[in-house]
Amino acid sequence: MAVTVQDLRARVETDLDDDTLQRILDSAVQAIDRAAGKAIAEQEAKLAANSEWFATIRRPASGIVIKERRRHTSPEVTLAADDYRQVGTYRFLRLTDGTNPAPCWGHEVVIDYVPEVDEDVRDRVALDISQVDLEFRAFEREKSGDWEGEQKEWKSRRRELLAQVREGRSLIQ
Repeated sequence: MAVTVQDLRARVETDLDDDTLQRILDSAVQAIDRAAGKAIAEQEAKLAANSEWFATIRRPASGIVIKERRRHTSPEVTLAADDYRQVGTYRFLRLTDGTNPAPCWGHEVVIDYVPEVDEDVRDRVALDISQVDLEFRAFEREKSGDWEGEQKEWKSRRRELLAQVREGRSLIQ
């Protein structure tokens, strides 16, 4: 992510030191990674026995490597690009011709890929979450002298922000 403490300071007025702000920013990035997946290489393991198809959870952008075990006790085989075909954005079809032909996927299939990621949205949401966290107060309602303030639904605000970073999440799993 390209968000810095200086970006956060430009958005929120605070007396906190840079180390504390960096921890808050890192926490926001971790929350995004938990909710939407990491921005780096992804690995998914599937039990796809007797199926011609399987689908990934996230949209693969590049670096697709598929390994398969015909049975649980079989050695793992790295498939060639001509052993399968990507159909649409999430689904993979096992081909009956190619270097390692088979009528269906083996028992265990492991796919490594780099997911499609929208860095601009991730950066904006990281700043938004950090701002929400910085403005958090432990009490729902506060009063000091003539000032009175109220904070509602902090958790739901965070959830709404995290929901914006659902890049390419498949409905098919």
